[in-house]
Amino acid sequence: MFKQAGPARLRVLECQPGSEYDQETFHYFVSVEQARAQRSGAVVRLLLVSLEPVTGSPVPLPRGVARQVFAGLGAILRDTDIVGWYTQRVVIGAVLVAPHREAAEDISVFQRRVQLTLSRRLPPPLAAGLQVAIVPCQQILSSGARS
Repeated sequence: MFKQAGPARLRVLECQPGSEYDQETFHYFVSVEQARAQRSGAVVRLLLVSLEPVTGSPVPLPRGVARQVFAGLGAILRDTDIVGWYTQRVVIGAVLVAPHREAAEDISVFQRRVQLTLSRRLPPPLAAGLQVAIVPCQQILSSGARS
């Protein structure tokens, strides 16, 4: 994820098309976006995608499923939205920044749209267990939910 540029040893964060940010890099970007939002008064939310745990323990996303979810998110989200692993190989996350607070109904409609779009890309048994949530960024970071 880090690319060395020039003799000054400047590190540039880079994500190749078709790949995604790993957990450490994704969380770094979450903290950067949260700091920006605090300065500007914007609202940061996290879109989280996972498979429903069958036995109460996290279910790793198979590579093919993860590719389909990342592709689906790429079709729905803006090019500037940050997408990566919230919890490596288990939960995919996207940082959503809005200039103001949206109504709960608008968030719910968008969440359903994401759920429907992603479900259409997956085989029915996996689509049935797909979980999509949009939560305030501070709720996640303050609860220490990072894995």
